[in-house]
Parts: sequence; structure tokens; C-alpha cells
Amino acid sequence: AHQLKRALITPNLGMLDGIATWDGYDNLMSRRVSRLLALIGSDRATIGDSLANATGTLQEKAGVLAQRQPILDRLGIRYLTSAVPLPEPPFTRRLTHTTTDLGIPVYVYENPSAQPFAYVAGAVQTIPPGETAAYGLVAQASSTTPDVLECALCPPLGQHPRGSVRVTLRQPQDLALEVSADAPALVVVLQSALPGWTAAVDGTPTPIYTVNSVAQGVVVPTGEHTITLRYRYATVISAALQQLQHRFVLPRTDR
Repeated sequence: AHQLKRALITPNLGMLDGIATWDGYDNLMSRRVSRLLALIGSDRATIGDSLANATGTLQEKAGVLAQRQPILDRLGIRYLTSAVPLPEPPFTRRLTHTTTDLGIPVYVYENPSAQPFAYVAGAVQTIPPGETAAYGLVAQASSTTPDVLECALCPPLGQHPRGSVRVTLRQPQDLALEVSADAPALVVVLQSALPGWTAAVDGTPTPIYTVNSVAQGVVVPTGEHTITLRYRYATVISAALQQLQHRFVLPRTDR
């Protein structure tokens, strides 16, 4: 079983092997991420409409996964490993490998339409912050456009901006991007929009928005700019303490 799981690069072993996944070790993932991963067959999703546990044959589930390719695209999932053959198209088989003493075949497929790790959004739909609406739009979409931006006071964006993004630094806690845009634009980064992350454009702090229910988004003005994203654990602790202060009334000590 361990050999088969390693061949399939399940999330926990993906972490040990240094492979980036949306699914965290020991089920450390947000509710939003879990709901989308459940739709595309993750057996680690702790909540959501699980394709893995749905009724039907494995071949039928593979067909459902193909229909949900836009979710894979939005999450930037380019490669899939499977012990079950997947439909071709939309996926392209790149490798077949046998594993374990029983010679179980494992297939590696490419999802050619997956979004890159960071990109300039060409079309954006803005909605008020809220998990339910964002999840519904992403789960039911038939393509990757428009990108869904959650914002209370939405930033001004150009009409169908064009641009490029180059990743110059990518580490677990630090990310740097060189961006060029012909109009004010939303830059989408395919990592989870969780507390603890801060962003800056050319050194000036800027908000991080939630895009497509789970990803990060930073707005840049026209021209060439540098985006830096940093994760610091102390930020998470500070946010948690603020939430506790709102939920509980501390006893007075001046009596």
C-alpha cells in the first residue's frame, strides 16, 4: 500500500518528496480548498461533495473528472497520477509505470490547459466576499474565464488587460514576481489565500484578495512592477487573537 501511495504521489508523500500540492499534510487545508478538491477526487478532503466517495464505477468517476477539467485548470493542476485510465482527450497520457510486487499500473497524464502558477487575469468578475457564491461560480464554470474576484471595495481594473508574469523567487514563505501590464490588472497567484500572507507592490503594502474561491490576487497599476509575497506565522497568531477579542468579553481587573 505504501509503495502504491508513493507512486500515486498522494498529498502527504508529495510533501515528503518536495512536490507542491493544494492538499496539505495531515489534512491541513482550508474549507474552501477542501470543497474544490473533493469535486476532483481527493480522498483527503475533509468536507465537500466527494467524487472519490460517490457511487458509480471508477470509469464513470473518471468521466466526471474530465467534465470538471475547468476546476483542475483554475487550480493549475497540470499533471495527474492515476491507477485508473483517464479520458483522452481532455488529458494526455505521458507515462505508464508498474508499481508494487503485484505490478499495478500507474498512469501519468498531462492536463494541457492548466493555468500557470501566476498570470494576469484578462477578464474579471467581482462579487462580495463570501464562500458560497465563489464556490458556486467556480464549481459550475465551463471555462477558466472570467476569474472571480471577491472584494468589498473593488479596485479599478482595466478592460481586458494584457501582461506577463515572471516568477523570480519561489520559496515556501517568500515569493517574488516581475509583472508587466498594459492597464491596471489583477495578478492571480495559485497558492491558498490563507491568513499569514502579506503582499507589496514595489515595496508598498497592498491587499491580497481571494480569487476563484481559493487563490491569491494582487492588483498592479499599468507598467512594470515587482510583487513580493511573504508568509509569517506571527501574522496568523495576531489574527487569531483579534478574533478571540471579538468573540469573548474579558473580565475587568480594575474592580
